[in-house]
Amino acid sequence: MRRKFLLAFICVNSLICFGFDSDLISERPGQAYTPYCLKNGEVQFQLGANIQESVFNNNVIRFGLGKFFEINTVIDYTFENNLFVAPNVGFKLLLKESERGIYSLRYGTSLHQFTDNDLTNTLFLISNYTIFNKVGLTLNGGVKYLAREEKLSKSYVLSLSFNPTTKIGVVFENYGEFNDSFKSYFDLGIGYLVSPVLQFDIYLGTGLENKPEDLFINLGVTYRFNL
Repeated sequence: MRRKFLLAFICVNSLICFGFDSDLISERPGQAYTPYCLKNGEVQFQLGANIQESVFNNNVIRFGLGKFFEINTVIDYTFENNLFVAPNVGFKLLLKESERGIYSLRYGTSLHQFTDNDLTNTLFLISNYTIFNKVGLTLNGGVKYLAREEKLSKSYVLSLSFNPTTKIGVVFENYGEFNDSFKSYFDLGIGYLVSPVLQFDIYLGTGLENKPEDLFINLGVTYRFNL
């Protein structure tokens, strides 16, 4: 019953509003990467916590090196095992920007030397399109190389966004992974822009399969400053 209510909540809200434009260029709330790069000298923290699993996950630090390039790192931490997951470092490169859309490439690799985690490499093609006034669509498609299994895992994210106000917005997403089997998930995220450099957010989601572990609630904050 809980899972059915969550799916209904996500679907109903997706018909009302979907995310917002912000000079903050945050990749929260949600799963999708944005194609935009930070400006030269900007540093941005995107911190999140899964309140059900006591995990600080998808904590991103981004460093802007200009309109066309940025470097970033992702660090996860879990309270239960009192350890850090292998940090992931990478970069984003803006490929093309036009009136119809913007396209970028994102690469990341894990620093497995710091933990016992296996080496992974990820490569994503990111695009964003303006559909209507205040409505946008972001697409992510990419592959992850799993060194231990010596095979590629393919994944995607479809993220629809809309900014009903200058401060409040919501994103609705469908994302999935193709490996030995196909898994698909949905999430709904709401963000509130406190200031031009500070945002608080919450997003929740679940999978199509009837698995309690697929249900999650994530709280987060984004903060940017200029060096």
